[in-house]
Amino acid sequence: MSQLGVKSSGQRSSLSETVCPAAVADHRGLSQAFMILQDLSSQIVIVISTILLGGIAYFTFLRFSRVADVKPVEVASGGESSGRLISRKEVGKHCVADDLWIILKNQQSNKLSVYDITAYVEEHPGGQAILNNAGKDSTKGFYGPQHPSRVFDMIEDFYIGDLQP
Repeated sequence: MSQLGVKSSGQRSSLSETVCPAAVADHRGLSQAFMILQDLSSQIVIVISTILLGGIAYFTFLRFSRVADVKPVEVASGGESSGRLISRKEVGKHCVADDLWIILKNQQSNKLSVYDITAYVEEHPGGQAILNNAGKDSTKGFYGPQHPSRVFDMIEDFYIGDLQP
């Protein structure tokens, strides 16, 4: 037999006839080990993906459940509010991100109303800009050109009362 694995009669021999049987066994063992690693890596990817998706779902739930916990004060028919009267001093005490009240002047009635927007702070697309007038009158910033018209409807969900005259 020649070194190329060709029999003297001119026919090719099988791999097992030309290569050491121990080498073939090693090759098969490596193949099996590689397949096992492929299976393990795909299982690891599935586990990591599941953990990440679960975490995203959990934090999304937490984020939106806080907004859902805000209970707006009912507004009586005829435009009269049924909320309480709140002093400017009391509003001023609520001036941090985790306890944020603002005063807004209604453009139609010129009435000053108080809103607890604590639950919206993290949702605010403008980031920390929402804190610029924390605990104070935010009318000028609120009615600025940066806000889409839907915020004027959304704000009513955070109404807690009217500012004392």
